[in-house]
Amino acid sequence: WYGKGQKQSYERHSGLQSVQRDNTFLSFRQRQKISASDHKTLTDIVMYCKDYATSRTSMPWLILGGSMGWGKSHLAQAIVNERTADPELGVAGHFVKAQQVLQSLRDAYDHGSYTNVIRKYKESPLLVLDDLGATSNKRSDDEALSWVDEQMLTILDHRSNERMETVITLNVPLIRIEPRLRDRINDTGTGLCKIFAKELPSYRTGEIQN
Repeated sequence: WYGKGQKQSYERHSGLQSVQRDNTFLSFRQRQKISASDHKTLTDIVMYCKDYATSRTSMPWLILGGSMGWGKSHLAQAIVNERTADPELGVAGHFVKAQQVLQSLRDAYDHGSYTNVIRKYKESPLLVLDDLGATSNKRSDDEALSWVDEQMLTILDHRSNERMETVITLNVPLIRIEPRLRDRINDTGTGLCKIFAKELPSYRTGEIQN
């Protein structure tokens, strides 16, 4: 998509809204008091995300799951912001919500541009896919279910095969993800994925939200 040193291009293609550009590793703070054990777990996750953003990890996929509200989306956005701030760190990131991907594909299909749009998600050097599973409670029939999953599978299967940098945040347990998608997301055996699926207190309430 875009080469190193092109910071303005990185910002334009980041997919981040202006308020999300303030979500950095420096601004990541746990607002509520948490146990020493939870604090250590969260610190380890943040450190790994920093290493991922600076291309110091070996696994191309990073999966952030578990309970709601502990900062998964913030950290995903921080990775994109880190790459945007210093393009020399590695390829640029593109942040997008899973629902937004599906809506853009539906619109593209209606307007005859489906191939170009899905290629964008398949070939983005670093795709940051937020809230995968958000459509789970909004599916009304088997046909809609299969279409949604087929689109995500097409994108993620390509990125898995090519071992392209991919960050995914989940808002549902892995067991609720369609089995073929879950097989890719849960692939630690080939060294594809690093997974953090933790039950941590919400930074809003200090309680674990499921």
